[in-house]
Amino acid sequence: LAAYLAEESPQAALRLQADEPTALAALADRTLNPRDGAADNAARPAAGREAMNDIAAIRMDGWAEIALKAAAARLSAAADEHGAAAAIAGPPSSEIQAQARDWALAALREHPLNARALRVLGQIAALQGETERAARLMRAAADRSLGESFAVYWLMQASFEAKDPQQAVAYADVFLRKRPQFLDHAMPMLAQLAESGDERSVALLESALVNNPPWRQRFFEGLPKHTRDARTALNRLLSLKETEAPPTLPELNAYLSALIKNDRYELAYYTWLQFLPASELSKIGYLNNASFEAPPTGLPFDWVMRQGRGATIDIAAVPGEAGSLGLLIELGPGRAEFHGVTQMLLLSPGEYRLKGKLKGETHGPRGLQWRMTCAATGKEIGAGPMFLGAEPRWSRFDFDFTVPDADCRAQELRLQLAARSASEQLVHGSVWYDDLSIARVEE
Repeated sequence: LAAYLAEESPQAALRLQADEPTALAALADRTLNPRDGAADNAARPAAGREAMNDIAAIRMDGWAEIALKAAAARLSAAADEHGAAAAIAGPPSSEIQAQARDWALAALREHPLNARALRVLGQIAALQGETERAARLMRAAADRSLGESFAVYWLMQASFEAKDPQQAVAYADVFLRKRPQFLDHAMPMLAQLAESGDERSVALLESALVNNPPWRQRFFEGLPKHTRDARTALNRLLSLKETEAPPTLPELNAYLSALIKNDRYELAYYTWLQFLPASELSKIGYLNNASFEAPPTGLPFDWVMRQGRGATIDIAAVPGEAGSLGLLIELGPGRAEFHGVTQMLLLSPGEYRLKGKLKGETHGPRGLQWRMTCAATGKEIGAGPMFLGAEPRWSRFDFDFTVPDADCRAQELRLQLAARSASEQLVHGSVWYDDLSIARVEE
């Protein structure tokens, strides 16, 4: 029973067994890292505790956040924002540190390999400026349990400051596999290694990425925000291109989306080209995959199809046309939440014409329509005819648009339901599109 209560209600466990090591270590941890702003919180029952809410997590910073969420993983449901802020207002007093040390030492007397108690002692040594002693204790805690995330995080930082990239990367990998939600705390260090110019540091980081850790996608998503040169992430992606674990589509999409969000359209397009198969490069024109013959990758410069309720988007075989594929849109019956089909383009200023063909039947207040807009501003620069009614055979359509000289470095082509209100989303039918093309209009 004491062992059962040791983690959630350590004081109750100690009433039953005064030397229960898990309870002693828990008291030491919670005293040093109070969960609701009160130093004696660890001595109160913990029944009904829930996971720390995101708002409190955002207010926390650096090692305090790691200590609170990794060492004392759950926060009292009764703690308000003020209580959470008080918990990190400053380092614990010498009296609190002494009490935590006594409980940690008592836990070690009963269980000399208790990683949590060793980490608490290491944390106290770090607070008192005893760096070498803290390092020994933190290493001992991590050696006994890699789940001691605060110890691993501390060792990661210490290794980086000691210019030991091998240990820094190794500890970062362990830490992020256990605590991926704390990637932002490791990113400054990883970003410095990524663009350090030191071949050994870069090679160590790339070796960790080749192992395809679960934090790799978020790493590429966040790297542009932490580096001076946005091409740093591209270089790391290219280093993985010929490995056994090349960049995945979600990883490429995360990086491309980050570049586009920061208006780095040209670099995003160049990056996308680097990962196209050689057979596809020769087919690149103003519009990619214009006849829907290849499965869409979902990357911004290919077709992005966002499914919605009451609407189905698919690339399928065209009935009666052997080997021919087309874009099939099925709407309704009832309200269709059609989120659109899009592709980002990089067209130079000038006049263009989009052509294509369609067939099908739709009924409702409004129909489907192709639109061209400037990516940065959303300004419409052209729109095709809205399709309503029936076209049992292929019918051609086209529209002209002009890319202006300013504020339109990238464009977005979008197929949308031209509904202006919820009532105009009440449509039903299906439409095929195929053989799209964009060409300059000759003067």
